[in-house]
Amino acid sequence: MALMTGARSTPAQPAELPKKIDLRPQFRQWGLPIKPQGRRDTCAVFTLTGALEYALAAGIGQSGLRLSEEYLNWAADDVNGIKFDGASYKDLISAFDKWGISLEKFLPYRERYNQNLQPSKSAFASAKEIWGLGFERHWIAERTENGLSDAQILEMKEVLAAGWPLCAYGVDHSILLVGYQDDSRLNGGGQFITRNSATQRYETIFYDASKTEFGSVLWIDLQVAEAQQ
Repeated sequence: MALMTGARSTPAQPAELPKKIDLRPQFRQWGLPIKPQGRRDTCAVFTLTGALEYALAAGIGQSGLRLSEEYLNWAADDVNGIKFDGASYKDLISAFDKWGISLEKFLPYRERYNQNLQPSKSAFASAKEIWGLGFERHWIAERTENGLSDAQILEMKEVLAAGWPLCAYGVDHSILLVGYQDDSRLNGGGQFITRNSATQRYETIFYDASKTEFGSVLWIDLQVAEAQQ
């Protein structure tokens, strides 16, 4: 089963959202600390992999399963037909749809990009198994050039309140959004909590800055009922 586009655009939400959502404790509970991308241009690869790891833990209820950024990066090269370190969300999703993603232990991340890298048979087998679980993707914004709207910022908060992190690609960097906090004293009335593989830290960005910074936003889920079929 491919990384499908889900039928629903946002999860069902109560009439009034919480003033604060923070998914960092859930990442810690599931044994998913921030992994560093190092000096490579793989921020989008790490962001999407982080969302997949979280969805996998939520879907099958097992902690500490780490997925391979190196494998997904290789798959993007294969789909694109060129050798290049890093990829866009669109290319990475196409790569997952064709090749899946393996557990990290079968293809650990390298300090330097190797264009001649080839996954092992064990990596391919692992990727096929994970691919078949039934992940779904949901776009909030796909390569918008006019910035995010207030409605899209609200939708992002709804997804976070439902318990799912968000992949957000900006002008020159990709990060995972893992929470938000409303505060009338801040620009735009609040800020998102971000998970940054470049700095290996949790940081924040104001709602107003998010509108101009991010052009692509999506989230990935894996429902327990689907994963157990």
